[in-house]
Amino acid sequence: MASFRVLVTSDFMCPFCYIGKRHLEKALSELQADTSFPLLQNAAKDVIIEFRPFQLAPALSSPIPVYQYINKVYGSSYASAEEFQLKSNVTPMLDKLGLKMHVDRYMVNTFLAHRVTCTVQAKYGHNVANEFVDKVLESTFGKGEDISRADVLAQCLVNACASLNTLTENHVDVGPKNETEALDLVVAQSEEYDSMTRELLTDARKQRIRGVPYFQISSISGPNQVVQFSGAQPVEIMKDAFRSVA
Repeated sequence: MASFRVLVTSDFMCPFCYIGKRHLEKALSELQADTSFPLLQNAAKDVIIEFRPFQLAPALSSPIPVYQYINKVYGSSYASAEEFQLKSNVTPMLDKLGLKMHVDRYMVNTFLAHRVTCTVQAKYGHNVANEFVDKVLESTFGKGEDISRADVLAQCLVNACASLNTLTENHVDVGPKNETEALDLVVAQSEEYDSMTRELLTDARKQRIRGVPYFQISSISGPNQVVQFSGAQPVEIMKDAFRSVA
């Protein structure tokens, strides 16, 4: 039985959500190696990570270069994607984590990506969903791909399942086996998962979550206590959050 639950409210367009996910993974890895913290011996089994949707640009009807979106929304005056990347304070943060940010990135409507995440989480479990989220983030930030496209999300899902299925310790064989099966899942018209995604988006607004990533960490079997914080907090702060709810 898992010891901890982590609710992560995030959007695929947010670079700090990418950074925050990596910080969380590093915190879990270090706690797993800490013999004085026996509640976390195997992060994949001892921690349930659930992803909740948030949209930074819900009204977008078509992709727009990120630098143009920043200019429009925040009144900036970047002349090109290259200038935006050069002056962005996010670039060195990603570099420090070994993550790359593609120059020609697009701001897109992420509802479909969130709906697929909800579907994968419900059908295949949190470990598959975690890997899928990782592949989508790599797709948009590392490759500059348009993650509002069904075929891109299908490939992310195939890659996620392939990654998990090649890890011998998991001994799993879950999810779509090829892009055709994955595409069927992505484009399937499901009122259930549409409604679930919209309800979770509404729930984030009701909780007055204004910025992402937003983390809620709790113990499943321990005290009824939740540590909540926003932003890509440092690894040590995340580790302290787990210790405080244990």
